[in-house]
Amino acid sequence: MDKALKQLVVPLLRTLGFQGSYPHFRRMQNEQIDLLSFSFSRFGGEFSAELAICPVDGFRYHSGKLVPPEKVTAFNILSERTSLRNPAHSSENFVFGKPSFEPNYDVALPRQYYEHIATQLKEQMSAQLSEPFRIRSRASGV
Repeated sequence: MDKALKQLVVPLLRTLGFQGSYPHFRRMQNEQIDLLSFSFSRFGGEFSAELAICPVDGFRYHSGKLVPPEKVTAFNILSERTSLRNPAHSSENFVFGKPSFEPNYDVALPRQYYEHIATQLKEQMSAQLSEPFRIRSRASGV
């Protein structure tokens, strides 16, 4: 799955103005930084594409610690964050295999299977990521 994402999705992110390295990407805007991070389940078989925004000067924790703009990731942000949803499944994650606690979880599927999932994500990103992110706060629901 990593290989398919790197070959098919990362080039699109570059054309959309994102910088960074897999799995964390940033796009500087006039009034915010758009963040995108890939997260794989610790049990295997699925991943999510997390979207977040933060101020252009980075993210400051309640403790006062500042994460600078070139280091901030979607995982630093708790309230201004959402996920791209997989249209083929009811969960928000993109499922590409069995979890590690199921038999035969480590059997690889054909390359085209992973490329199909990456292509679904790429199409969704093409439609949704061309503009600056507009994310509702998880904390306030606004």
